[in-house]
Amino acid sequence: AYNPRFILLSSSVTNDIALACSTAGVLAILAAGVAARKAGRSFSTARVVALGITSGIAFLTKLNAVVVLVPIGITMLWSARAKGSPGAHPQSRLQVSQLVRWLLGFLLGFAVITGPYFVYCAITYGNPMAIAQRGVILSPYERPEPLTLRNAPFVVQRLVQTWWDYFGAGGLVTPFQYVGYALAGLSCLGIVAALLRGRLPVRGLRSIAFLMPASLFGAMCVAFVPWLLLYQGSIYARFFAPAFLSIQLFVGIGLTALFGGLLKQRAALVGGWVALLAGAVSAALVMLLFIMPAYSTVTYLSPARVRALPAAGRVTYDNGIQLVSALPDRVRLNEGETVNLHVLWQRIGERSAMQYLVVQVNDQQGNQLSRQVILPFGGHYNTNQWGPGVLQDAYPVTMPDVTQTKLVNILLGWYGYDAPHRVARVVPSGAESAIVATLKVRAAQNARPPDAIPTNTMHVTFNQSIALEGYDLRDGRLTLYWRSLQPVDRSYSVFIHLLDSSGKMVGQADGPVAYATQFWDADEQVLDQRSLPNLDGVAAIVLGLYDPQTGQRLNAQSATAPISDNAVTIWSRGP
Repeated sequence: AYNPRFILLSSSVTNDIALACSTAGVLAILAAGVAARKAGRSFSTARVVALGITSGIAFLTKLNAVVVLVPIGITMLWSARAKGSPGAHPQSRLQVSQLVRWLLGFLLGFAVITGPYFVYCAITYGNPMAIAQRGVILSPYERPEPLTLRNAPFVVQRLVQTWWDYFGAGGLVTPFQYVGYALAGLSCLGIVAALLRGRLPVRGLRSIAFLMPASLFGAMCVAFVPWLLLYQGSIYARFFAPAFLSIQLFVGIGLTALFGGLLKQRAALVGGWVALLAGAVSAALVMLLFIMPAYSTVTYLSPARVRALPAAGRVTYDNGIQLVSALPDRVRLNEGETVNLHVLWQRIGERSAMQYLVVQVNDQQGNQLSRQVILPFGGHYNTNQWGPGVLQDAYPVTMPDVTQTKLVNILLGWYGYDAPHRVARVVPSGAESAIVATLKVRAAQNARPPDAIPTNTMHVTFNQSIALEGYDLRDGRLTLYWRSLQPVDRSYSVFIHLLDSSGKMVGQADGPVAYATQFWDADEQVLDQRSLPNLDGVAAIVLGLYDPQTGQRLNAQSATAPISDNAVTIWSRGP
């Protein structure tokens, strides 16, 4: 009952849960009918009609619900022979007329539910089951290579894994998967031990109480084989939805058979209460840790905040989604550390189908260093649910291992959740993803290179955070020696003005530092090389730092170099 995967799944509306509920209803009706027959009462017509209705609901939910016909047939055959007073031995003669009446009642209930569907398909598609149309829908899932014995154990492993996994799929190893492996192993061990001892807690293999779930589970396995051979998306436990209850029953039978005999009556009673308490605590934890976050409220930005957002820097994808902004909470990290990328999304086109978000980390040469695929908002508010407005989300991105300190780019892209998994394109470039942030990643074992010494030394500071230690000037190439006194949170640009003898500007070489100042660590030296125009007629070179967003110059201070209007003279032509 406190399986986290199915508690979470039950909190949403899915055909898997509808199928699990309807097939559980079928088994419940069968069990009630068997109990009535054992008590000498009739397996009533109303009950078999209800059985047909419930089976019809299961069938319309998912085609593989056809497997419920196996336990229904076995139970009806058993009940048609088990006519008599309570405790009497079943008669060997089959009550054919009774069986026919039950069959007609079942078909009546089944036809009431499924009849309109069959008629519609027959009229619309020329086939009551719409076989050809279903084939077209399923064709993207066809297995590209045949299933072999070598990868068959992997199928079993994934089935067990996804039976107990909170995510239900995806290959993520969680503590819940280990619980699933342990319970599956103990359950199988318990059933095998009980078979070897010749007894089961359900009074033997021929007991109808064992045959009903066993036949349903067996039929599910048989029906699963063709799907497994034909289609690749078939290794998840949700395909066993009709047998969910049967699997839970087998787990209970196996654990009871394995541990029930080890306990004295009083200990078993105490153990039962302990198990009940543990189940209640586990269910409460699942509710707190998984269900409540699944219903967390997604807030749209207010109209006033939306109007205040800058129009520049937005990225539009051809799936109707626009990235309004993406801001990392820091830009300097060590390898292995995690940065939170805060993003604003907006739907600008028709409501998008369910999409995966791809978060990729590349180096400056475009080589991929890491990649992760996630669902926005933790899968609680998918893109096919987005309304108009701006939404805020955040994604933790772990920095890859690097051999040397370097700048890396974070890229965001989208592709479809459902086959054929169409990749969204950035408009108008047509790229599969867009660079949304640049970060500095420090290598763990990367020693800082020794400081370089300029030919011409200086002592100038800008805003008490960046120092100019000197420069080299050779053949029209100027090299500036910067040092970061403390980290800054933005990228400043350098203005370099060439002045004549009258102080008039006759040339310039403005522009940002190639290695942006926002990535500089404290006490880090940075060499900035620039090409200058022809120096003929130039009497002095002045420079400074400024904020390119505001145009404001940084305050310049020096005890040795002349400064005017926060511009320091670094070179002047001698007499």
